Amino acid sequence: MILVNANQMRSLDAAATELGIDSSVLMENAAIAMTDEILKEKPESVLIFTGKGQNAGDGFACARHLYNKGINTEIIMLAPPESLSGSALKNYEIDMAVGIKTAPFSTSANYTADVIVDCILGIGFKGELSGDYKDAVCKINSSGAYVIAADIPSGISADNGKISGICVKANKTVTFGFAKLGLYSPLSIDFVGEVAVKDISIPKCLPQISSIEAYLLTKDEIFMPAISKAAHKGTNGRVAIAGGSDGKLGAVILAQKAALYSGAGLVTCLVPERLEAPLMTHIESAMCAALEEADFSKYDSVLIGNGLGTSSVAYNVLQRAIKTAEKTIVIDADGINLLAENKDILKYKKGDVILTPHPLEFARLCGLDTSEVIENRVELASEFAQKYGVTVVLKGAYTVVASSSGKTYTNTTGNEGMAKGGSGDVLAGMTAGLAPKFENAFKTAFTAVYLHGLAGDIAAEKVGKISMTASDIAENISDAFKKMY
Repeated sequence: MILVNANQMRSLDAAATELGIDSSVLMENAAIAMTDEILKEKPESVLIFTGKGQNAGDGFACARHLYNKGINTEIIMLAPPESLSGSALKNYEIDMAVGIKTAPFSTSANYTADVIVDCILGIGFKGELSGDYKDAVCKINSSGAYVIAADIPSGISADNGKISGICVKANKTVTFGFAKLGLYSPLSIDFVGEVAVKDISIPKCLPQISSIEAYLLTKDEIFMPAISKAAHKGTNGRVAIAGGSDGKLGAVILAQKAALYSGAGLVTCLVPERLEAPLMTHIESAMCAALEEADFSKYDSVLIGNGLGTSSVAYNVLQRAIKTAEKTIVIDADGINLLAENKDILKYKKGDVILTPHPLEFARLCGLDTSEVIENRVELASEFAQKYGVTVVLKGAYTVVASSSGKTYTNTTGNEGMAKGGSGDVLAGMTAGLAPKFENAFKTAFTAVYLHGLAGDIAAEKVGKISMTASDIAENISDAFKKMY
């Protein structure tokens, strides 16, 4: 499923109109889709807040359908009728003709209903809400009603999810045509509620669609490779977990466990020689060897950085791994912090490189503020991946996976309970464990990200989001795989 920004959505709407699909048809289909979602709440009363653009038109058309269903429906207008035009005006006039109640917005009114529908601004919003628009949003948010937003909650940027001041806090967002980038952002995640993407008959064959490189990562995108009945530990992949330092062996332990649960045939933990003995007391199915003498070329995938530290010795190990690992190398945690000091070493890579930074680490890599990274996650991850010929996994709510060709996936699995130390080590271990099974790094990365989030969702169901730990995520990797095969 593609993800679009506001300009792309407007372009697709215009292209559909050029094909002969009148804007009133698109509006009617949007209104029907929204009505269906409203009716799921079995309301007796509905208030629809409208502005003056196409989003308002969706609301006027929706009001007609609800009225025809016998539901007590009223429209609260933030813009006067004379500001309306086109299909929005036409639907308003129909509402007036059939006797649907309307009233201008008032700051002194007490707005109550079973469902309140936000049709105020839509995807064209930029800037910050003020005046009646800000007051209306405050009224909606304090109403206690079930709130449904049309296309996107008013006050949220459709491009990146940024909120300047205040926005509608929706229980559900019914978005039309295609999913919007701003609905799948850490900035908007607490305000969009459940997202329902509804077809409004924009043809999927439009040439503009083929140029869009941003996609939503769902189960439909995951294709697990078949396992041969003749498989053995060698064919399932030789994986190295290179990391560890004083006080940081836990990262290696979690990563190796995740690699094993992800199907790796042989896992070797490469740690400083002095730490081999203590590590061996915590692992059962993996081997252990000295990091100082490691031959990275003999592994099908190498994970480096977890608990590694940022000393000059650690940097030399990272440099050697990049230059000698011949297949897939996953760089995580301290490996990324070390890489930030000299990204040019990536030009010496022999195999595929997957980077798995969180926003702060990625900000260091790019020389940017973390806030700028979060606001422009998809674009920045894609630009970096293309510039350096790597795959980037930019972690967080709705993790972004970017390929060296520019294509991106925004993940849909996972939950806030996964925001615990060690969760990233589990993801890195899963990525290394899966790498031998896939023909390219991008497929490896987005499959690992989806399954990691799915394991976290399963863990949350079992132990709750508050109490779950990174170990719980690892322990539920097997259940995540069961859902895929």
